[in-house]
Amino acid sequence: MGRLTLNMLLSFAQFEREVTAERIRDKFKASKQKGMFMGGAVPMGYVVKDRHLHIDPNGSKTVKQVFNAYLTLGCLTKVEDWLKTNDIKTPVWLSRNGNSKGGRYFSYGHIYAVLTNPIYIGKVKHYDAVYDSQHDAIIDDNMWEEVQTNLQSKASVNRNQKYQTGKHCLAGIIYDETGDRLTPSGSNKNGVRHLYYVSSRISKGNAKEHPDAWRLPAIALETFMLKTVLHHIEGSLWTDDISTADNVKCKISALFSKDDWSRYISKITVHGRKVEIIMSHKRIVEDLEYDIDKSQCTIIAPFHMGRKANGKKVLIGTSQNDLDLGLLKLYIQARKWYGLLCTGNTFIEISKNETVSDSYIRRMICMAFLSPDVVKQLSEGKQSIILSKEWIKKNGLPDDWQEQVKLLNAY
Repeated sequence: MGRLTLNMLLSFAQFEREVTAERIRDKFKASKQKGMFMGGAVPMGYVVKDRHLHIDPNGSKTVKQVFNAYLTLGCLTKVEDWLKTNDIKTPVWLSRNGNSKGGRYFSYGHIYAVLTNPIYIGKVKHYDAVYDSQHDAIIDDNMWEEVQTNLQSKASVNRNQKYQTGKHCLAGIIYDETGDRLTPSGSNKNGVRHLYYVSSRISKGNAKEHPDAWRLPAIALETFMLKTVLHHIEGSLWTDDISTADNVKCKISALFSKDDWSRYISKITVHGRKVEIIMSHKRIVEDLEYDIDKSQCTIIAPFHMGRKANGKKVLIGTSQNDLDLGLLKLYIQARKWYGLLCTGNTFIEISKNETVSDSYIRRMICMAFLSPDVVKQLSEGKQSIILSKEWIKKNGLPDDWQEQVKLLNAY
């Protein structure tokens, strides 16, 4: 009876808490529908007087500068750089404890929050609903609509739609060699959506400060990881029982044939020349209902990433094995140019008989001095993945053969 009475009292107490919380939510909703300011952080550009929002001249000027800068530059990163260049910072204000807040440069996310906050057109937001407010607007409706249209057209994901499942399936489990997590990213170019995995340290647009960071195309990377895992499953022995080995392999492969195959991977670490994949032994055993060799759940495979075909085609894989006829033709031409130079011809004289300029010949003549090992790799389609016309034009090649091999094998 004592326990029964206690449980009854606890049930009524929980009921009272839920009723109170529901009444508070209803009160907030009703007040927002009337356009009232319900407290919390005061938005930039406004001050609170008599529990109502009033326009702050200094803060509203900054808000207008942010909107005008975006309409002029059309890019959040450029707006962030422009604000820093012009030394425009967030307004300084005092908290209830007397601590000074603000006075910092705008971040990428802060700029986006300002541009998408309907409070600046005289409205108040409550969850997904937007209501007319009692305070005055800082931005006119025409400017607001133009900004929202530009943001929507350049968004990697439509902000009016739910995020599509099955994309960026490696999010949260893939890291680079420094331990930095690769986070999902995307862009919209000419109506085509491109997905990437980028190192977290450059996700805020400071790529120039981290030249060693990764930016990998999502679809190519996910395809490579899945193929690597399936190849490892096929070639590994997961059980001591030879009679059931093939059956176990088929069942494990079936797990990775599902749409949610990434849930069977615990962690992926991408290095410059290799990738380490750790499969989730616990989840595989639970779904397989069969104990497997845990030592086989770690995969270390070769990994290359680079650009070919004038930097337009991204290659990710264990090896290239792709005969580059353009590079072979360039090597033959470079040998021809070197022969003409040895007979006394100048670069200008050679360019008159060729379809290229003398400056191009000066930059590409280094191809005539490729080491025999590199020439052999080139003829077999096994050259370094970075070796391309554009890369040579930009970086050149050392004359020493050992240095050439060392440089190209570093990628």
